Amino acid sequence: MSDRTEEAKQLGIYGKDLIHNPQDKSFEGYIKEENAYQIDFLDNTEIEFCKKFYYDKATKNGLQLHKSHFFLKYPLAFPELKEIIVPKLNKLFGEWFTYNNIAKNEQDLQQTADFYFWQSGIFAPHTDAIIHIPGFVPFKDVLIPLELEGCDNAPYYTFNQRWYGRGARFKYSHVDEVFTLYSDVIRDKTYDQYSFFKNYESDPNKMVSKDWYDEYFGIYNYEVLKGFSIDKMLPWMPGSAIVTDSSVIHGATNYKLKGGKYKLGITLRLFKNIPEYNPSTVFSRYSQELQKFKEFNADPRSTNYA
Repeated sequence: MSDRTEEAKQLGIYGKDLIHNPQDKSFEGYIKEENAYQIDFLDNTEIEFCKKFYYDKATKNGLQLHKSHFFLKYPLAFPELKEIIVPKLNKLFGEWFTYNNIAKNEQDLQQTADFYFWQSGIFAPHTDAIIHIPGFVPFKDVLIPLELEGCDNAPYYTFNQRWYGRGARFKYSHVDEVFTLYSDVIRDKTYDQYSFFKNYESDPNKMVSKDWYDEYFGIYNYEVLKGFSIDKMLPWMPGSAIVTDSSVIHGATNYKLKGGKYKLGITLRLFKNIPEYNPSTVFSRYSQELQKFKEFNADPRSTNYA
């Protein structure tokens, strides 16, 4: 038994729900909802600049999570990227805020909400909403694909289902020791038994099929997808932007099934200032983390990491 598994059992989360704050409140109803969409965002010159910027900076300022995810935090804090990206976001959304604009203290800043990501693995279906800062409601997730190595395309999926609590990973019936710093992990019950979950699909003819699981997912187990139905399959197109409401449950299809090796992109969480938004302000009831970021200072494509 690994130390991580033993610690997870001591915390009572091994194969069980991880709920950081049972008093969390829903953010449903504060933002007008839209369907997910995809738009042209970066031109070819900007794509190449953003890729080079990551690989140059990753050798000095990177963070590693697990063996397969390498991050560069807060890309809009770099003037070179801010100049490219911010005017485009202003044109799309008017006034908006990123997490590092509104994070209040050192604990808040432990959570990495806006980042470059280089990854060679995928996550379970999830949301990424950060809900505990008064006056700032989760608004949009903006994903900017930059690179996909080894295959032509591995779509990004959105489900018809939504989650109006803090970010969550959906792993019904899957047993593991994963501890997330902020997001909840849902394992114990079918998703319709959680108040934050909306639009549970009970019709087997509309639910995500086993064929879809085999072709596009192929990790965890099929039961993880119980209650979900496909909204959109959006292509991984460098330079485009995939825009979703922060409540939309989504994820990356398993590009390794298509021969893919890794992908690179930028993801941003945007907020709207709504003064009457009054959430529970607890970051987490847990003071011990089993999942920690490590600094790294090499190109993740190197044999030391990839």
